[in-house]
Amino acid sequence: MHLVRLLSVVILSILSVFAVAEVNTKDPSAMLQQVATETLDKISKMEGSPADNPDALKTIVVNDLLPHVDYVWASYKVIGPAIRETSKEQRAAFADAFKNYMVGTFTLLFKQYDPARHVIQFDQVRIPGQIPARFVEAGKPDITLIFYVRENKKTGDWKVWDLAAQGISQVETKHKEFKPLIRQHGLDYVTTELNAKVNKGLAEEELSGFQND
Repeated sequence: MHLVRLLSVVILSILSVFAVAEVNTKDPSAMLQQVATETLDKISKMEGSPADNPDALKTIVVNDLLPHVDYVWASYKVIGPAIRETSKEQRAAFADAFKNYMVGTFTLLFKQYDPARHVIQFDQVRIPGQIPARFVEAGKPDITLIFYVRENKKTGDWKVWDLAAQGISQVETKHKEFKPLIRQHGLDYVTTELNAKVNKGLAEEELSGFQND
């Protein structure tokens, strides 16, 4: 079972609901459950399969997903303690590069999505800031998920900043990958390399950390 497909379900679910006008962003659990409710309707109205519509998927990510994902906070978590040695300009540049990387990664995930077989079910919240769920596919063991969310103290709105599937965190995975590079070459180097990778076009190997055969 590839977690690539699992993440496709999760993120495309988010997109389907965020396009709806009345999203309750004040309650993260309600918001994510609304996501699951609206998903199938939106997917059923797409022309062709996600794999055949990469440009349309990318547009959806940029227009509908990013406003509800705290990619700046996620980028800071990826940098980790080394952030104390960076400037405001360096952090902004890396956040922008990481945003573009997320767009490319999510587009890759969507291409693996099969709306006929995948369901996501939400469980009771037990830890603040963590929304537990399960990915269900007939004939397969359930995959456990945790959505990490944080509240904007000024607006009261909640946003998703990380997703862990079977205990594998997207943000933590990238932190471990970039930590030695930042230490050896600096954040500017990592930002430049990340931009170059995105501009070249991301390969599916970028998702290898989220595969479970």
